Amino acid sequence: MAASSKGILSHFPYPDIRPVQADLLTQIERGWDAHDVFVVNAPTALGKTAIARTLMEWQRDVSYLVPTNQLLDQYLAAFPDTRTLRRIDSYVCAPYSEDRNKIACATVRAHSEFHNFCKGCPCGADMAQAKYRKAAGAYNFHIYMAQKLHRSALILDEAHQIIPFIQELASLVVWKHQSGYPDKWMDPTQLAAWVAAPATKKKWGRKKWYPRLLGAATSAKPQYVVREEMREWRKGIGAVRAGDPVDLPCLVLKPVEIAHLPEVSMVFPRTTSKIVLMSATIGPRDIRELGLSSRRVLYLNCASPIPPESRPLHRIPVAAVSYSNMEESTRKMAEFLLDVVAPQHAGERGLIHTTYQQSAILREVLRGDPRFLFHTKDNKMDTLRKFMDGRRGDEVLVASGLQEGLDLPYDLARWQVIMKVPWLSLGDPAIKYKADREPDWYRWETLKKIIQACGRVCRTPTDFGATMILDSTVERLLEQSWDSIPSWFRDVL
Repeated sequence: MAASSKGILSHFPYPDIRPVQADLLTQIERGWDAHDVFVVNAPTALGKTAIARTLMEWQRDVSYLVPTNQLLDQYLAAFPDTRTLRRIDSYVCAPYSEDRNKIACATVRAHSEFHNFCKGCPCGADMAQAKYRKAAGAYNFHIYMAQKLHRSALILDEAHQIIPFIQELASLVVWKHQSGYPDKWMDPTQLAAWVAAPATKKKWGRKKWYPRLLGAATSAKPQYVVREEMREWRKGIGAVRAGDPVDLPCLVLKPVEIAHLPEVSMVFPRTTSKIVLMSATIGPRDIRELGLSSRRVLYLNCASPIPPESRPLHRIPVAAVSYSNMEESTRKMAEFLLDVVAPQHAGERGLIHTTYQQSAILREVLRGDPRFLFHTKDNKMDTLRKFMDGRRGDEVLVASGLQEGLDLPYDLARWQVIMKVPWLSLGDPAIKYKADREPDWYRWETLKKIIQACGRVCRTPTDFGATMILDSTVERLLEQSWDSIPSWFRDVL
């Protein structure tokens, strides 16, 4: 379907358009023919959903991608007429729609005579529209890749998350129950001895993961980060019936650099001639990381529609946090929270960003204060729901790993604390190797996490919320990274 002949602003979906939105869309329209990649540094409250809808209506042959189903649902709630495709197993097969126990399409297709989509199946209709009709559609990253929903134009919201997504696509898994890797795999000597042993090579040398793990364990220039995780194993193990998932330990090898990987070309094929990347934390270094710097790139920096005085960032040097002084510095910060921060924000809801290690120390120091809600890795979402539904009106969520994807506008949270600058671990040889070669990369990855965390409170132009950073190492980060900081974020520094 050809692009609309009307001007881009005529496709804006709402009666009123903010000046920053009009300026951005006009710049995209002017640069459309002369550029291939549009990098939009989009601060909180820009209204990226409306920007995406405008571009989809203007160009039409567009795939709009978001990293999570939650963001996809938000977009579809705003624009329910948008074509989409969800996970196949989330659809109910039409012949079984009246059954008390409704059956997913994927299950029926795998285990019955319905090898193809049955007549009238909503999944089949959505699949046909997504794959074979040239029209705009909204999808999550996973469906886009699984079904190859490429179009002539591609829009990515929260585009900074495409890098870890590609890293995950290119990851290799080594199962412990199969390979027998050592329990003390974090000990470089033990892992290197095991992976380089003749018996290991003889048994696993032909596996794709073997040379990568060997390099990660023995090379002075490792290209893969190694982590142990619990992941679902679906094949039959002992008494586990084939097909039933069970969580088992494995080593996951994730590449540090991705520009050379074929997975990048799978996300950004040459047939997709126009790419729009929108994020509060995306810049030239990310474009090089994605291998897109050889295309014609236009960088567009937007002003924040939220006044700086509504989103202050207070740098309070309570302690310089390091691995060696974690307990001492965290206890000092905990006392500051109790003596200063909590009383100043009495009656207001708040958010504290910590690591799980810091959270355990805080839980001890705060002595069971019911105002503070803690979570573990297992009850994270339940605790978050409890916080969102809080009835006291002054709850404080002590959160680990929630620097992104959490929206706390207005009275849901009026303040937040970042207790530790989220430096990547230099204990990993691959990260240390790249950080030594590219210190700017190391600082930018850390800065991105801070900027994302600062956006959890104060979500609209009429909102307000304060952020406090208690780790004094942030001063070194800001000083050394000043040229990389978006102008809208500098406003609060």
